[in-house]
Amino acid sequence: MHEDEKYSRLTEYLEEKARSVFDIGDTMTLLRESFPARTFCEEFKKAIYKKALATNIPQDILIKKLKSELGAQNFSSWWNGLAKSGNPLTISRDSAIKIAFALGLDAQEAQQFLTYSCGHNGFYMRDYKDLIYVFFLNKKNGYTVALDMIKKHSALDCANPNIEYTHGQIVSLLPNIGERITDRIKRQFDSDITTSEELNSFLEKNATYFGSFRRKAYEKFIKMYGIIKSANDYDAPTDDEICQMVLMNIPSLRGANKITNEILIKIAENTLPRSGLSEIINKTKDPKTGRITQVNRKHLILIWLLVYGGRPSFENLSEAQDAFEECITNINFDLLEPCGMSTLDPRNPFDWLVINALYYSHFEVDTEDTDAVERIHIIMSELFKGSGDDS
Repeated sequence: MHEDEKYSRLTEYLEEKARSVFDIGDTMTLLRESFPARTFCEEFKKAIYKKALATNIPQDILIKKLKSELGAQNFSSWWNGLAKSGNPLTISRDSAIKIAFALGLDAQEAQQFLTYSCGHNGFYMRDYKDLIYVFFLNKKNGYTVALDMIKKHSALDCANPNIEYTHGQIVSLLPNIGERITDRIKRQFDSDITTSEELNSFLEKNATYFGSFRRKAYEKFIKMYGIIKSANDYDAPTDDEICQMVLMNIPSLRGANKITNEILIKIAENTLPRSGLSEIINKTKDPKTGRITQVNRKHLILIWLLVYGGRPSFENLSEAQDAFEECITNINFDLLEPCGMSTLDPRNPFDWLVINALYYSHFEVDTEDTDAVERIHIIMSELFKGSGDDS
């Protein structure tokens, strides 16, 4: 059996488990002891295998080329999946883009590699660096050529959202804010830019529209935040209370040294710190990086669950299965994909838990934790019992 087939079977196995495991004890065992999480070294090897197959270049020749371009030590770390410390390897977005260039991927292939294989955000047409990457990936130019142009336009590397709106304005104007400008930039970029000179001119001409602040994710998050606030007009929860609600008993990893289980770390990492919601709402800049606190993928999923993941309604759908599938579709294609984020992956332990909780809420109707949010609360409390949570 080829490795690719083996990993496909693991995905099918976890998909089946996510849609069938009801017992809390079985869920604990799977997540704590035997969860075959997707790893970067696995995805790296698959990407090399697919590229060798597509180009008819012998895999050993391709590997030799990649070692030369990426560095033998870097290649070894990515191939074996271990950092210098011997700990499981995580890969930065910049490194993932460098690998995409070395593999000769086009922008669409690189987008898939970034989101699905590496768990990073895809390309954002309002970030000048991503525009440059997309252009040179499609032109099959080298990574260093792209970096040279990025350095030339480094003055554009700001985190400012450019146009400031209050919470009330952003809700009333959705979905027009940002999207109109982003769509225009993408259309002009796709149709008008064919040379490096044209790209330089385009970046200079549209300088005021660029920045690393991802508006679409922010707007979706703020819209759901507004729903929570408006649903409690007479006793609206504070931001701290909403943050606790969104966290669903997931501990902050800041200072939580007792969490050593790799799967539990994957479930808890990148969730909101206790101060994180107010940082997002107020667009607070990190004093070290100068960048505005961003809404990430996990933030979006958690607040969506809080708003829409309660006891399911079957008013418009006669079958529970149809309602469940619509729920997954909404997360994937209304929430995540428009923000350039990967869709739910059963081999991501956090995603698996979301799928499982939603499935449980649609099919198990005789228990107190039918609500998907309550189900996650219970599982998190058990998973992280005694984990040194700092809340």
